[in-house]
Amino acid sequence: KAGRVILLTTHAMEEADLLSDHVAIMSHGTLAAFDSPLELKMKYGSALQFTLLCEKEDVRIVDEAVKNAFADSASYVNFVASESGYSTLTIKKVFNDRAGLKGAQPLFKPTPADIATLPPDPNIFTSPHVPTVPVPVSEGDKSLRVPEVPASLVDPNTLSEGVPVCALSAFIGWLESTDSPVQEFGISNASLEEVFLAVTKNTAPVAQHN
Repeated sequence: KAGRVILLTTHAMEEADLLSDHVAIMSHGTLAAFDSPLELKMKYGSALQFTLLCEKEDVRIVDEAVKNAFADSASYVNFVASESGYSTLTIKKVFNDRAGLKGAQPLFKPTPADIATLPPDPNIFTSPHVPTVPVPVSEGDKSLRVPEVPASLVDPNTLSEGVPVCALSAFIGWLESTDSPVQEFGISNASLEEVFLAVTKNTAPVAQHN
């Protein structure tokens, strides 16, 4: 109710995530972090995590696709593959590159003139949500190429750090295409448990004074 505060103490991170407007994380008797669950996840957790499953013979193809898709933001991506074909892709931070397009709306839809400025590529079709989503069409070609948005459309004053939404959308489009060797994939965001472990990992105990 307005003007009232309910203080809940718990070790159950799922409970805190579900019930709380703001979360305070204590470590060794001191306040280590305080914010809304969403802000804490954005600051201390990974933005997205993909679990990918393919034949073990195709792990190399998936690895190359990840490198190509996120070549310009590799420092924000962590890809761990196993010989069994099960892989994990962690996206540490995502930013809306559509906000960096001059005069663009929250979801940018390119005009025919915009599309005409893109490098010609017969393997690319357009989507109303992203300028280009590459899907290989030639037999046996499972590579992934992410073309750049024309420089004339980009406002450098609004660019941010992380994986651009355009590259993320293109990668998901490739995962869903019939040319991708990935048989199954799942997407999840950071949990408050992950945030708690990240916040308290390097917190030293407070020295006791007599």
